[in-house]
Amino acid sequence: MEKFDYVVHAHVRSDGLCGIAITDEEYPTQAVFGGISQMLSEILKASKQSVDRAKDAKHNVSASIELHPSKDSFETPTFLKSMLSRFQDPKEADKAHKIQQTIKDVKDVLQKNVVQLLERGETLDKLMEDTKDLSYTSKAFHDRAARMNYWCCRIY
Repeated sequence: MEKFDYVVHAHVRSDGLCGIAITDEEYPTQAVFGGISQMLSEILKASKQSVDRAKDAKHNVSASIELHPSKDSFETPTFLKSMLSRFQDPKEADKAHKIQQTIKDVKDVLQKNVVQLLERGETLDKLMEDTKDLSYTSKAFHDRAARMNYWCCRIY
């Protein structure tokens, strides 16, 4: 069997509306199904608006609505164009992915800060030890200097 670099995702809603997306293997599945779900909701909303306008057209003779455009003049609705362009980058399209990425970034920063605090703590411990050693050394120097001064003054 030949391996393809694309994945077909299908989402069928409980009301029977279905959406299909073909993506590359790296595109996050969660973002795909979130996008399909949003597009199906927008399509359903747009179709309900068309039905409502058609009902209004029956009651209002002056309203003219083309319910079924010819195949030659069919254009992708603008909301679908904008959604398709937005979903080109899964990081921008999927809110859950954005939140997960933000959480991951914050977690990384916190881990880095904890490591730095631990290193700083070790550095502070070493500095405290060095300070104590220096204090003992300076006290010993002071005592020895005082003894030397005592003997020097006694000789003169």
